[in-house]
Amino acid sequence: MNDENLIRNEQRTPSELREITRRGGIASGRARRDKRDSRERMRMLLELPCPDGEGGVLVSEITGKPVSVGEALDTALIKKGLGGNVKAICAIYDLLGLYELRVKSETTLTTRTIEEIDAELDILRRMDAKASGKEAGE
Repeated sequence: MNDENLIRNEQRTPSELREITRRGGIASGRARRDKRDSRERMRMLLELPCPDGEGGVLVSEITGKPVSVGEALDTALIKKGLGGNVKAICAIYDLLGLYELRVKSETTLTTRTIEEIDAELDILRRMDAKASGKEAGE
């Protein structure tokens, strides 16, 4: 590496440090604005009517109204989930906030007891039953 070319912060003058932090703040503000603008553009694009690939617009078979891009994406995600795609199912449940599938990084199987794992499985089974409209006892 080229570590000998680096200047440590302790060796810089207060004015140099101020200038570096000022430039960092400007860059950070620019990045935040870019992310915000990107989110706003994406929200607007998701509200647009979804093209049908033939120069027209997709129309809902149920309501007879044009389908937005966001609705088309949601429908595609649901179709994938119904087809057994576990990532799609996780994405849907995560969007709805039904339950959290992420495991904390500091938790490992070796630090959990069988009883703790069984309790977690029971909770997941009940949540799954609730999400599917079935009672846990059925």
